[in-house]
Amino acid sequence: MAEAYALHEGDFGTAIVLELRADLVAHAHSEAQIAFWLGGARGAAHVGDQIVEYSEDVALGVNAFESHDFAMRPGSDGAAVFLVFMVRHEWLKERADAAGRGFRFASPRVHIDSALRRACWQVLDLILSAQSPKAELDDEVEKLLEAATDAANDLGRMPRIEMGASLDH
Repeated sequence: MAEAYALHEGDFGTAIVLELRADLVAHAHSEAQIAFWLGGARGAAHVGDQIVEYSEDVALGVNAFESHDFAMRPGSDGAAVFLVFMVRHEWLKERADAAGRGFRFASPRVHIDSALRRACWQVLDLILSAQSPKAELDDEVEKLLEAATDAANDLGRMPRIEMGASLDH
């Protein structure tokens, strides 16, 4: 069961403060998605063959039409609370064209450093404040989404260790 506590719609798409009390089956969206775990029960998402454990240091970045789910950790009681951004394809394309670079998640793991964490809490405060100017909130969301895609893509570019061939005896 999912319940939304706050919602903000902007040019980027939709930001939702969401509470989950149960697993979510594998599904996909026409929008890209970034989900920051804010607290509560622990869980993980499956994206392709990767498992992403939500934490204070890792958010989930999912590209449009990429299948993903959510599974509560065994023994977790209560609800998990997230700040989720559903990001419109057109908005991402405009940003990519303007910046001359892609806004696609090379990895579903979005590393959360202290600056990204502060940006997340700033956006959350603005969403929960009924008096926040829409333009200010949209600007902060845009900065947060750019930082999150950068964080996921930097992680995706980390060097891979090549293993030589091995024989199985």
